[in-house]
Amino acid sequence: MDLLYRKVLSGKMTQLTDAFLPGIVVLSVLMMVIPFPTWILDIFIALSLSAALITIVMTMYISEALEFSVFPTWVLIVTIFRIALNVSTTRAILTNADAGHIIATFGGWVIGGNFVVGAVIFIILVTVNYIVIANGAQRIGEVAARFTLDAMPGKQMSIDADLTNGLITDDEARTRRSKLEREADYFGAMDGAARYVKGDAIVGIIISLINIGAGFIIGMLYRGMSAGESFQLYSKLTIGDGLQGQIPALLMSVATGVIVTNAATEVNISHGLITQIGNQPRALLIAAGAIFLIGFFPGMPKLVLFPLAAGLGVIAYYAIIRTEKETETTVKADEGTPPEKPAQEESFEVLNLDALELSLGYSLVPLVGDGKEGDLLQKITGIRRSVAQELGFVIPAVRIRDNIGLKPQEYEIKLRGNPLANYEVQADRLLAINPGEAQEELPGTETKDPTFGMKAYWIPEEVRPQAELAGYTIVDPAGVITTHLTYLIRTHADELLDRESTKSLIDKVKETHPTVVDELIPAGLSLGDVQKVLKNLLSEGISVRNLPEVLEILADRISLTKDPDMLTEYVRSGLARQVSAKVAELGRGTARVITVSSDIEELLTQSLRQTAAGEFPVITNAILEQIKAKLNKLLKKVETLGLKAVILISPRNRLPLRRVLSRDYPDLMIVSFGEIVGDLPVEGIGILDLSEGTDEDQTVRGPGDGPPEVDAPG
Repeated sequence: MDLLYRKVLSGKMTQLTDAFLPGIVVLSVLMMVIPFPTWILDIFIALSLSAALITIVMTMYISEALEFSVFPTWVLIVTIFRIALNVSTTRAILTNADAGHIIATFGGWVIGGNFVVGAVIFIILVTVNYIVIANGAQRIGEVAARFTLDAMPGKQMSIDADLTNGLITDDEARTRRSKLEREADYFGAMDGAARYVKGDAIVGIIISLINIGAGFIIGMLYRGMSAGESFQLYSKLTIGDGLQGQIPALLMSVATGVIVTNAATEVNISHGLITQIGNQPRALLIAAGAIFLIGFFPGMPKLVLFPLAAGLGVIAYYAIIRTEKETETTVKADEGTPPEKPAQEESFEVLNLDALELSLGYSLVPLVGDGKEGDLLQKITGIRRSVAQELGFVIPAVRIRDNIGLKPQEYEIKLRGNPLANYEVQADRLLAINPGEAQEELPGTETKDPTFGMKAYWIPEEVRPQAELAGYTIVDPAGVITTHLTYLIRTHADELLDRESTKSLIDKVKETHPTVVDELIPAGLSLGDVQKVLKNLLSEGISVRNLPEVLEILADRISLTKDPDMLTEYVRSGLARQVSAKVAELGRGTARVITVSSDIEELLTQSLRQTAAGEFPVITNAILEQIKAKLNKLLKKVETLGLKAVILISPRNRLPLRRVLSRDYPDLMIVSFGEIVGDLPVEGIGILDLSEGTDEDQTVRGPGDGPPEVDAPG
């Protein structure tokens, strides 16, 4: 029963809190049109004062502005309520010459038997509230909103950079972005709230003038009072009413200024003030000495100044003691820490190179922020994940920098400080790429796709439907950059795999396959040899994701050789199903290959020469140019079929042919017969030979043609 009662009570309280603010708004509207008894007005005035006092005390104790995120809305609601209350009290003053006990008491306090003094004090309060506090709060709100919004791109870049570098998680990044958005919304709303506060002060002045002027006339014309009696009565009520409105307004103005000016601290004002003053005991000592000396001037109240100077001196003394204790504690804590790096060692830190760096011209910096255009960081994060799944290792973080040395719309991609590629994009346009089938010309700036060199146009957004209907591929500026970056990462993956990454991969495998790791490393191969094998695989686009199997193959073959290049060939044969899957993907489900003639096979075998770095083919330039000329013709014809070229050769000559062609054809896939599984259909689409035949002799078969005979050695 007790639990049920608590649930019911909790539900009732939730309903009441939900109706709180709407109730205040409805009540404010009613107060403007319906007269209320004076005892109810006393209650409303007390509530207004309480709300203002609660608000200013809360602003003193919060450590950051978002702890009181409803403050702008609260200021608006309280201001509307106070204006409505001013309308009600004005009606009561002018109608009944009575607005309740609180207003009469306020008026009596200020006037104190002298209307001139009371009026002067009231005018000073109103002036201070309007000119100093309300104006200052408005200006602070404007500046805070402007600087907060201006700082958003930089803060967003900082968050995204931390995420890209792995310093924070996705959840932490989302939390920080959400907080950043709420801060921007908060300070924008605070700008408007400060204007409400200033407007409230102006309305209070106007209402006070109306009360005293209209009340003076009503007292003489309708109540039969003399001019002196009417002025005395309505001046007292007007000052009392003005105070009941101006005091809460003044408190709200101060609270507005406090909550905005305290945005730079992370503690409440009281704690921060005492702590920071206590951290400067010299200032306290100097102030104490100055006040002590002033006490000796003739006419100065020594009983006031000397105790004050002594009090400041005592506070300074204890502050000095506390500071010395903290310093001693810090020294003890630092005794076990290593000495600081010399300045020379710190200067070497600037020599560190990022594995991957993306430099942006200043016009491309908005691509890194939030919003419609600013999804570059999210796309790069996605690239790292997808490439890790594809290649089998986590690529290093991509460092993004703005570079004033670049053209405004230019970007540059660097690998360990060395430029790989650069390109100029038009940040306000889309890139329409012709995949080879589109015939229609587009209105825009003609260019070439930076990744594959295809014909393209920079087009405005409104031309997009036309371009899509014409068969163009549409890519936004961030997509252009990330596609280019992805291509470069794939083609230079072997250069990104360092020893630390290799060790991390092997340590990960050791958690699930400890036996093969212990057998292979370091007894069979060194970490560097394993790294060379993995780099060889990556350089030809072979994923190392199946690292346990790679290590199994190496462990089985190290009895035959420890040459990393030969071990790589054994691994490729062991990963035949993986290699075959890639060949089939390029050939649309079938291994459509260019075979190598026996004369080239024999030439490669006879040209091998042993060097310190392994066996390399030595071929004359004339023969090499002849091979390249034949290959270029085949590649062009294969491209017309919409296929990617794959060369099939014997296992003995796969690596020599790769070494011959890799410089001019880095993306060309060369496989051996041992890397093609038996259940994969093989179709020859051309022959690479040294014959002097014409173009027609180089038969290239399409996907619909019957497969020629392909003989595999052995």
